[in-house]
Amino acid sequence: MSPRTRPRRSLAHHAEVTQQWLVFCLRQDWFALPIHVVQKVVQVEHLYGTGPDSTTGLVIYQDQEIPVIDLEQRIYRQCRRILSSSGELLFQSSGGRRFLAIATSPQGEPVGFLLNEPPTLRRLAESAFSSLPVTYLNEGSLKCVRAIAVPNSNEPPIFVLNLNQLFQPFDKANE
Repeated sequence: MSPRTRPRRSLAHHAEVTQQWLVFCLRQDWFALPIHVVQKVVQVEHLYGTGPDSTTGLVIYQDQEIPVIDLEQRIYRQCRRILSSSGELLFQSSGGRRFLAIATSPQGEPVGFLLNEPPTLRRLAESAFSSLPVTYLNEGSLKCVRAIAVPNSNEPPIFVLNLNQLFQPFDKANE
């Protein structure tokens, strides 16, 4: 029998549906953004217009001013910030590098999410996701999250970010 005429093995189960996500770590927790909202991830040199209590900044990338949302402050409602003597935001990150996930806002404008570590692309099965309990959404320490993914029992859970809350002004995002 030639390879072309061999009968195909029947699949005992169907391949599980997966989606691609941009996954990154903040503090000890893992978070995910749907890849379809992320235009690109770039390394950034300078973040402008920040201060000790600021939740946003500005990056100049390819001659374009991009507003930057401080994910750590949005999610945890506080941030371990270190400012240089010139007032520039510094991070305790991988070799002093900072990364920017450039996403598209609901208004169609680019918005950057500042990351301390380089993110990774992950395919996650739909069955790995579940909604977070309402009590946790209302009272939990993490804000701007909507669901959780547990890829397998050997890995930490991944919190799925709520884009609607991330793009809202800081006070409304944390209500």
